Amino acid sequence: MTKTVLQVDQLSAGYKNRPILHDISFAVPRGEIRVILGASGCGKTTLLKNIIGLEEPLKGSVTLLDNNVHQLVETGRYLLFQRIGVLFQNGALFGSLTIAENVALPLRMHTTVPEKLINEMVKMKLGLVQLESALHLYPAELSGGMRKRAALARAMIMDPEILFCDEPSAGLDPITGAELDDLILNIRQLFGLTIIVVTHELMSIRTIADSVLMLSEGTIIFDGPLSGLDNSSVAEIHHFMKRSPVQRPFAKKSVLDYIGRKNQFLDAQDET
Repeated sequence: MTKTVLQVDQLSAGYKNRPILHDISFAVPRGEIRVILGASGCGKTTLLKNIIGLEEPLKGSVTLLDNNVHQLVETGRYLLFQRIGVLFQNGALFGSLTIAENVALPLRMHTTVPEKLINEMVKMKLGLVQLESALHLYPAELSGGMRKRAALARAMIMDPEILFCDEPSAGLDPITGAELDDLILNIRQLFGLTIIVVTHELMSIRTIADSVLMLSEGTIIFDGPLSGLDNSSVAEIHHFMKRSPVQRPFAKKSVLDYIGRKNQFLDAQDET
């Protein structure tokens, strides 16, 4: 069994030939929780999409579970995707299906598991995320935190080797977010999963991360243990970890010019 489960080599990616990521290279060992972080717009989600094959890179390669993701033919990619789980940022649950039907969907689409066993597996995975009572409810009937947990149960239903989480705490209150962090840690312990989490939530990072990859403007500015972030001398990392705003010059003259023009306009309107 290969120790490294994810290898990204010199990956550049973007949309319509507009680069967003530039020469990204890193590796993730089996069993680790790796957090990908950075400010909004730095390329975190673009990186995740390229890793799991939802986008094609401009150059470079992604090796996931010993498979070059972007060289696989359709059948090979289909088989690889059955070995990973993805918790999307908004949960991506189908509103017309019950929670049980949402969680069971991957099994019904991709396996020949008997229906009786599917029902048992669904109950087990929903029990894992403490949603046994929500089997017959619809997503609209759940709170935001409950929808995230249901989506996590669906991501786990195929017993994946790697779990990808895109902003799992986004939109949640601090207590619900902390509960989800604990759930992620428990799942790693129970199943020995490798978990890759995209987030910018500092409390989550400090709770769950074994190591951290930090992006800025599409490049890596840090790749190492969590403790290294706090000790970094890089100004951007320091501002991020201390939640201190970057001091930028305030455009006082522009504001005063705007106020002056606005007052002139209002005066002219009064005269008419």
